[in-house]
Amino acid sequence: MKEATDFFNDFRNSLIAGLYTSAIGQIISYDAEKMQADVKLVPGGDLITAVPVATIQTSKFVMRVPYQKGDYVMVSFSMRDIDSVMHEDTAPETDRMASIDDAIVVCGINLFTRPLPKTHVDVADNNNEITLNPRDLLIASKDMKTRFLLSEAGGIKMYDDTAAGIEIVAPLGVTIRADNPKGNGVKITGMSRGERY
Repeated sequence: MKEATDFFNDFRNSLIAGLYTSAIGQIISYDAEKMQADVKLVPGGDLITAVPVATIQTSKFVMRVPYQKGDYVMVSFSMRDIDSVMHEDTAPETDRMASIDDAIVVCGINLFTRPLPKTHVDVADNNNEITLNPRDLLIASKDMKTRFLLSEAGGIKMYDDTAAGIEIVAPLGVTIRADNPKGNGVKITGMSRGERY
């Protein structure tokens, strides 16, 4: 009986050995213009080159993530050959399926050993330590010094605790509307005084 079990286990393993579904990989290099990366699968060490990087985009807009060497990512493998699609080629499709050659980076992975901060020292609030709400929608640097926040409680906040600050570039003008009679108008504050309009 053991021989039969071993046979079927070996047979199953040989069938799935070349079948790729998804894996964690590590960025080796990244081309931000072509949105492609060279990725090493972990564990295992297989190197896949020119992997398309998926993101949120349409024909007119894109959200580009600045991957860097060493970043961990989730890699998915297309069920079909993607070469003709990625190169807008008229070559006939092959019968290749779930191959390592049809990898796509779908998102970044945060390792359990590198948790995000729970608190942050807010220089805009007398260097008080604030607790970050895990239920807020957050786009941020991992040190939380620069962040864009949609609060669970309501409201939108932009923070930048670096020397760079926040810059708005709009050569044709900027419009800020806070003209609801029930609202508080526009308040501009600085180190020494505040103005309300």
